Amino acid sequence: MKQNFRVSLGAVVLALVTLAAVIFAILNFDQRARFESPDDGVAWRDMDKGIVAWKLDLNTPAGRAGIRQGDRLLEINGQPVANALQVTKRVWRAGLWSQLRYKVERAGDAFETPVVVAPAEKPVSAENYLRFVGLIYLFIGIFIFVRRCCSILLWCFQREARERQDWPPGLLWSMRRRLRSCWCI
Repeated sequence: MKQNFRVSLGAVVLALVTLAAVIFAILNFDQRARFESPDDGVAWRDMDKGIVAWKLDLNTPAGRAGIRQGDRLLEINGQPVANALQVTKRVWRAGLWSQLRYKVERAGDAFETPVVVAPAEKPVSAENYLRFVGLIYLFIGIFIFVRRCCSILLWCFQREARERQDWPPGLLWSMRRRLRSCWCI
C-alpha cells in the first residue's frame, strides 16, 4: 500500500510540475512576443584602429543615417566610446525611438549623423525551431509517463489477482484483457 501511495504521489507531483512548466512556457512566449530590444542596426567590432562597423544593412537606422561598413565610431552624443560593449550599453540606456548623435570617421573624414534607435529584428525561425523541438520532447515525456502509469496499474492488478483467489476466473481474464488492450499498454 505504501508503494502505491508513493507512486501516486510521484505521479501527481510530476503532473503538477509539468503543468507549471507549460504555464511558464506560455507566459514566456507572451513576454518574448511583446518585448522589443533597442538596436541601431550595426554590429560594432573592436579593432586595432578603434570601433568599426562590421556588419550592417542599409535598411536599418544606422544604414539610413549614412553609416557604412568599415566606418569607425568615435563618439556618441559627444562622449567618446572605448569599445563595442559601451556602444551597446548606450543604445540600451537611450531606449527605443530615441535619437543618438554618432560621430563617425570614414576615410579620414569625421562627420556627425543622427541615428534613431529602433526595435531589433527578432530571429523568428531559430526560436520557433527550438520551441518545436521542446514541444516534441514534452509530448514524448508525457507519452512515457502515461505508459509507465498504465503498466504500474496492470502490475498492481495482477498482484491483487494473485493474492485474491476468490475472484471468478472469467472476471479475472476479462479485466486483464481490457487492461492489456488499453491504448497506453
